[in-house]
Amino acid sequence: MNNCYIDLPELELPWSVDELFCDEDYNIINDDNSHLRPYMIKTDRLVWNNWQAQDGGEASWMYDNIITPNNKLNVHFNGTALITNTKLKREVYDWARDTFHKDYLDELWGVSPNAAKFPPISILCFNKTSAWHSEGPIEIPNDIPVDFSTKILRRVRASICCNFRLLGDEDDSILQFTHASDELNKMYRQLEHKFVYKWFNNNSPNSPNPEYIVRNGLKVSPSTSYIVDTEKWKKHIPISVERKGMHCPFFININKWHRVLTNNTPRVTFRVHSGDAMNFRKVEELVSSGNFFK
Repeated sequence: MNNCYIDLPELELPWSVDELFCDEDYNIINDDNSHLRPYMIKTDRLVWNNWQAQDGGEASWMYDNIITPNNKLNVHFNGTALITNTKLKREVYDWARDTFHKDYLDELWGVSPNAAKFPPISILCFNKTSAWHSEGPIEIPNDIPVDFSTKILRRVRASICCNFRLLGDEDDSILQFTHASDELNKMYRQLEHKFVYKWFNNNSPNSPNPEYIVRNGLKVSPSTSYIVDTEKWKKHIPISVERKGMHCPFFININKWHRVLTNNTPRVTFRVHSGDAMNFRKVEELVSSGNFFK
């Protein structure tokens, strides 16, 4: 037990890649001019968020080589997708509820009570070695009023994902974790609180969503946090655990600082997100005892 990942060699995804993707999905994933596409791209069964379409968006922070207007050529697509096809949404959600522990799965996702609902499952595509990042829950300061809704952060900030490989290098993709220093973690926690205070102080009907904040080589955004200045923090982020290859599904503790090393070709995963009721240590205990999967 390493509190970072759990291999699941006996777990299988019941859909083939072709049952999830249409020709347009493959075209998007392999597009080396994806910055020319819109931010939202709908295909037969999915809707994609195209990070390249946003100046200063996630793609600008996810990698060590920053994407700028001068070096956007030959940059494959990077982004996430949700399932929109009604039949597939129902099948996927039923499978997840029938497969995973009753306390694991996040609630249905929706931007508002009356909006369309999505199963807590995403598809992630990226092609370059990532920056050190964390996707786990944001700590809310104790003095933030209880009636200030932070639900949007809980929805996009799961602490655990179950990852299934769809496309990409099966042998040489490497997932690395770091046990960051106390100094870095203290600095990050302070920035995390500043992020929440900024959101609370700026919140209005015209600007309901939090905005990212960058200080001291660290960044906090609504969905992901980054170590953006690895040179500044290089002595504080030694590699503690490493997982090589994509040979079987696995749980990942995305609350930990981690990065993925690739061969610069698209790496696409199907991700089942956790809710608030279970932490990674509990998942480790249940998997180890044979009590996690139904």
